Amino acid sequence: PERLKYYRRIAGAEKEEQLREIQRELLDRFGMLPPPVLALFDATRIRETARRIGVERVVLKDNILRLYFISDPQSTFFQTSVFGKVIEYVQHYPVKVKMKETPKYLSIVFPGTENIKEVLDHVRDVHDFVTREPKVEA
Repeated sequence: PERLKYYRRIAGAEKEEQLREIQRELLDRFGMLPPPVLALFDATRIRETARRIGVERVVLKDNILRLYFISDPQSTFFQTSVFGKVIEYVQHYPVKVKMKETPKYLSIVFPGTENIKEVLDHVRDVHDFVTREPKVEA
């Protein structure tokens, strides 16, 4: 029951500070955390970071990471500056990432992604690119 309570808190966390606090509690209480628990922290980080850039589904299969955007093609999200920056990211890194569109979904694809740590790195990289303030020339 206690373990389930912690798993729910981890999965429900929406901010990095919440995750850090839970992680500190667990470390203080139980010592080193097993890999599956650390993976749950990373999965929550991935989900929340992806959500902030309009990604509603993250899939890693056969070493291919796919970030699926909001499934409603009429969504106003596709007219936002966030989505515009995602397009810029894809254009800026054509070797690393591709955009894929089908009648059902729009996604960006990162081939050669092997594990959850790499997934987190890719999602954070896109997020950081999208949220970075433009450089002002003096």
